[in-house]
Amino acid sequence: MAVRGDFNRLTSLIEQARLIASVQFRMNVLKNLAEAARTEIVLGFATSTDPYGNRWAPLKAKPGSRRYGGQPLRDRGILQNSFNVEPTATGILIRAVIYAGFHQYGTRRMVARRMVPVDNNLGPRWRRSFYRVIETQLTLASKRR
Repeated sequence: MAVRGDFNRLTSLIEQARLIASVQFRMNVLKNLAEAARTEIVLGFATSTDPYGNRWAPLKAKPGSRRYGGQPLRDRGILQNSFNVEPTATGILIRAVIYAGFHQYGTRRMVARRMVPVDNNLGPRWRRSFYRVIETQLTLASKRR
């Protein structure tokens, strides 16, 4: 039985599969996903929206107070600038100042203003951003030889 075909193309596909399965490729993807997550956090603060596209609740300040008409969670920028996003061996890790959790999940006296996705639901904005990263990395891998 004779086997025919483009063996150069087959070899190329095998090399691409090896590259995509490599630790280096995974770390590249995770590094870029971490950067995309950090960008999404900054965009969320800039637009006062959560990862799902919902506006954050307005501040409950009285007219004439320092916070009246201000943007939620942006008083001095400490919270926004505290976010550190880094790749790990299996995903990305997002850290922030300890009080970020009170804003993320809310308290009895404070409404939740989500800054990062919860419950394994990225939301449309984060999902699009992550898909773009993965598609870009796969495209780059398919062009390498």
